[in-house]
Amino acid sequence: QDEEEYSRFIELMRQEVQRLNSIVEQFLSLARPLKLKPEELRIDKLLEELALLAGSDAGAANVQIKVDAPSDLSSVRADRNYLKQVLLNLILNGIQAMPGGGTLTLAARTSRADLLLTVADTGAGIEPRLLGRIFEPYFTTKSNGSGLGLAIARRIVEAHGGQINIASEVGQGSRFHISVPLAGPES
Repeated sequence: QDEEEYSRFIELMRQEVQRLNSIVEQFLSLARPLKLKPEELRIDKLLEELALLAGSDAGAANVQIKVDAPSDLSSVRADRNYLKQVLLNLILNGIQAMPGGGTLTLAARTSRADLLLTVADTGAGIEPRLLGRIFEPYFTTKSNGSGLGLAIARRIVEAHGGQINIASEVGQGSRFHISVPLAGPES
């Protein structure tokens, strides 16, 4: 009995240490300069990979992930790991915004010299009075959120010479729009 309780306590402590470590790592990544390693990326393949990666989280939440990216899309020069981090953050946020299930759409298009990415969910949406604050460090609407994910996402997108913004309607869902130059960040 005591040993079982002790083991459960140790596991709880281990999980809490991991959670705190994750927050510290996020905080540090916001503070230190980003060292981008741009490479040519096929964005349609990256979106398919991310959909697969988030598949179990989506399945557990009864969320369907749709990828809408033409296979003949121009490649983009971007840092694969950082771009993946941004998109995965938006995908997981979108899944969490749909506790009753729904659809998450990952879309990619090009417009002139830019790659346009959209991550859209059919979730609860965000109240207009909160929209202007969601990219601020430490601002969160989640009970267990650090408020660093979207601040870091914006920092990564801007380091690529791009922009990120959101359109949201309560009860209809949210759409994150990202645009980055196809040619990559300026050196």
